[in-house]
Amino acid sequence: MLCLSFNIDEDIFGISVKNIIEIIPLVKIKKVPHSPESLIGLINYRGDIIPLFDISEIIKSRKSKYLLSTRIIILNNDINDSKLKYVAFLAEQVTETVEYIKENLRDPGISIANADYLGKLLMINNKSIQLINISKLINSEIINFIKKEIESFESI
Repeated sequence: MLCLSFNIDEDIFGISVKNIIEIIPLVKIKKVPHSPESLIGLINYRGDIIPLFDISEIIKSRKSKYLLSTRIIILNNDINDSKLKYVAFLAEQVTETVEYIKENLRDPGISIANADYLGKLLMINNKSIQLINISKLINSEIINFIKKEIESFESI
């Protein structure tokens, strides 16, 4: 199995590569007025208008830093029952993929009510990587807000 790792502060997180379409550098972002804090804006990805979320804002309640290693991760959308084709996340220190086997996965032993997106811990090379379930990062209320914004943006 393979995951893409990124850091937020001193913590390492991982996303399964199975839904990742592409990892791109920063691009022009269309801001959306009155949007939730986690929604940075909309981007044009090969002709599709897609929402860009700040993964640091969602996980740590702080905006991502714009570093040389900050990237946009484009994913197939399997979030809720949305009709959005893709979603994107801004992440810091996106530097490597990590190959692992199921035996390296550990149950964290706790469950946090507002963080059901936290998956198992990957223990590898004396470090722990918190796996993230991308499909649980964004709630349906935010998805519905985005669909309305994209519809109004496309009608211009």
